[in-house]
Amino acid sequence: MARQLEGRVALITGAGRGQGLSAAQLFAEHGAKLVITDLDAGSVDAAVDAISARGGEAAGVVGDVSKPEDVRAALAAAQSRFGGLDILYNNAGIGFSAKQRMGIEMSDLVSCTEEDWDRIMAINLTGVFLMCKYGVPMLIARGGGVVINTASIGGLRGGPSAHAYA
Repeated sequence: MARQLEGRVALITGAGRGQGLSAAQLFAEHGAKLVITDLDAGSVDAAVDAISARGGEAAGVVGDVSKPEDVRAALAAAQSRFGGLDILYNNAGIGFSAKQRMGIEMSDLVSCTEEDWDRIMAINLTGVFLMCKYGVPMLIARGGGVVINTASIGGLRGGPSAHAYA
């Protein structure tokens, strides 16, 4: 297999499970060194262990992408552990099942609290902004890089009780 990402450093948010974890595993197979971030420490540890078991290099950082100090800590880990950043993959987001795991009830628009709305916006939108705000200078310092911002089909076509998400 071609190792197209050999020597590259990637930070992937929301990489403790699901799409983020799959991306991290694929990036590692292609030679990238990884910083795995997620809210759940157990998921971060399991992801780092899984990548390491397959011969990859990964560092884990538990944090919330909606908090500037957590974003800066994740980026600092990329700098201190691997010498910089080449790929910033903004994957963290609260979807339908994630909202329920975090105790946010699915509701209609009228029943949605301002706090629930704010939390969903903070993770799904502010998190991408903060990662780019603090991460892009690191990409520039290495001569350029790649920013990947994922989104959901929900951005094009909403669903019942998905007003904040979509």
